[in-house]
Amino acid sequence: MKVSFLSLTILPRQLGLLFVLLAAVTFSMPALAQNHAVGVGKACPTATKAGDVATCFMAVTNTDEYGDVLFVDEIWDTVSAPVPFRVPAVGNLPIIFVSEGVTCDAAPVSELAPLGLVFPCIVPGETITGGSELGVLVRSEYTVPVDAIDPLVDQANVLVRDGCDVQPIGCNPFPQQQQFGAAVSLFVPSIDVTKTAAAVAKVGDEITYTIGFTDTTTGNGFPGFENCTGNDPLLGGDLGVFTAGVTRDFLYTVQVGDPDPLLNTATITCGVTDFDNIIVDSDSHSVDLIDPSIAIAKACTPDPVALGETINWEITVTNTGDIGLDCLVNDTTAGIIDLPVTLAADGGSQVLNASRTVGPGDAPVISNTATVSCPVPGFNNAVTDDATTACSVLTDDVGVPTLGDTARWLLILMMLGIGLLLMNRHGPQLRE
Repeated sequence: MKVSFLSLTILPRQLGLLFVLLAAVTFSMPALAQNHAVGVGKACPTATKAGDVATCFMAVTNTDEYGDVLFVDEIWDTVSAPVPFRVPAVGNLPIIFVSEGVTCDAAPVSELAPLGLVFPCIVPGETITGGSELGVLVRSEYTVPVDAIDPLVDQANVLVRDGCDVQPIGCNPFPQQQQFGAAVSLFVPSIDVTKTAAAVAKVGDEITYTIGFTDTTTGNGFPGFENCTGNDPLLGGDLGVFTAGVTRDFLYTVQVGDPDPLLNTATITCGVTDFDNIIVDSDSHSVDLIDPSIAIAKACTPDPVALGETINWEITVTNTGDIGLDCLVNDTTAGIIDLPVTLAADGGSQVLNASRTVGPGDAPVISNTATVSCPVPGFNNAVTDDATTACSVLTDDVGVPTLGDTARWLLILMMLGIGLLLMNRHGPQLRE
């Protein structure tokens, strides 16, 4: 007997599985004449995965040239796992008639009708012309074991008997088993979501989040992902459609009151083409929210100050933020130009002192401003502060600067010395 595969037309979407039509293979039954023939065919998923229900369809047709009756006694599947197991086929198992004038009593399995599988033997009681190809349709279903080996071998078994009613010569009427199989690829669908952004930010900064995913599926025969969408509550919820290997950028402006650290999670969900499975993965990112700030204070002594005396300035710079800062201090009047100071976070402080002699041009007030500027590490902006002091310069009633105490006593002593000198030179002379 010659056994060849029957070509089937199957619509994958209607099954939720992708099927493969097996190539023609010939099996020999030595005890039968070559023109005693049966056609066999099998359709299984090209790929599936552990835990899924795999559905295979098998068809057997009688192509005996003599018109002998073919008896199909049993059809079953043998599935490799690592431990092979047997799956009985379900569906119609009628005797297949081909002889001219014989009534056809084999009807197709009702659930296969939407698949577009058409066989001549459709209406029970129909008279069939000799030589027509009549067939039976059956199916087998099983859950793919978790420990199944890739590829999973699904082998159909058919137990048939030739009726030998028309051409008994060279015909073997005893049951004979035929086998034909399919290798089903096993895959494990998975995705890996990534989310990146700056590690540090502050209120008012715009953070760029880069989100995407890669296809990390293992195994063969994977049909691909479909309808992949993203979600991130911090970024407004629905992020739209994603494609494997393609990242997208999303912007967020840090708000007053945002928690520190600022933590959020992006989730991407994908369907598996032709399967009902949903694959989900997430990735989170944490941003350290910093609060850089600086303060400067300034005092001058003495106040008031007289002409010729020394005026002193004390400048205190304090880091009132939560990160260390390298700053520059300036006070032109006090003679401080771009003086560097390094301040630790959370209260680091440094005191600067400067002084000079008060001159006539300083009256009536010596007023000056000290400034501090500190670049924020890792950012293109800076925090600043300034402080101004004003010390009065002593003057007489008409606004002329007056001498200080030291200068005044020096002047008095100088005038007393001059007076004594004049008295010695022009005073009365003692006579003997």
